[in-house]
Amino acid sequence: MFLFITINLSLVIFAHSTRNNAWNGWNDNSFYGNQMLGGWGRDDTKCRTNQMELMKVAGSTNWKNMNEVQEFRNTCVNLQNCNPRGTNGFDALEIKQMRTYCERMVFMPTKYSNCIQNVNMKNSKCWQSYQPAPGYSCFNIFGSNDCVKNDIVEVCGQEVWNNYRDDMIVLLTAAHPLCIFDRYQHI
Repeated sequence: MFLFITINLSLVIFAHSTRNNAWNGWNDNSFYGNQMLGGWGRDDTKCRTNQMELMKVAGSTNWKNMNEVQEFRNTCVNLQNCNPRGTNGFDALEIKQMRTYCERMVFMPTKYSNCIQNVNMKNSKCWQSYQPAPGYSCFNIFGSNDCVKNDIVEVCGQEVWNNYRDDMIVLLTAAHPLCIFDRYQHI
C-alpha cells in the first residue's frame, strides 16, 4: 500500500515539475504515435491496465540491471496508445504524469549504462546495497556516507561522477520537492 501511494505521489509530482530538456532517449512523439481513436470504455480499460502494470513493474525494478530497466521501458511503451488528447476518455493529466514518470525513471540508467555496468562488475559492498531510486528519502541518496561517489570515480572517472551527481539531484528534486539536496552538490 505504501509503495502504491508513493508511486501515485511521484506521478503527481513528476507531472508538475519542469522538464529538463537535457533528458533524452524518448521520442517526443512516443506517446502520440499509433493513436487509437476507438470508443470509450475498452481503450480506457486497457490504459488503466497498462497504468497498473507500470506501477507494479516500477516497484520491483532493479535500476542497476539493464534488462529490468528495458522491461520497465517496454511497459512505458505499452502506454503509447493512451491518447492524451482525450479522444478515448483517458485523462490527459494521467497520461502526462505517466509519460514524465517513465522519462525520469529511465533517464539515469540509460544515460549512465556503461558506467553502471562497470560498477556492477566491481561489485562493491556499497554498490550492492545502493538504491538509485531510494523511494521517498531525503538522505543517503548516494549510499551510506556517500560511498557511491568513490565507486563511480574509481571506475568511471571524476567527470562522470560530477554529471551523475548533478543529474541525480535534478531527478530527486523533481521527485521530492520538499527535500533539500544542496549538501550533495559539493561531494
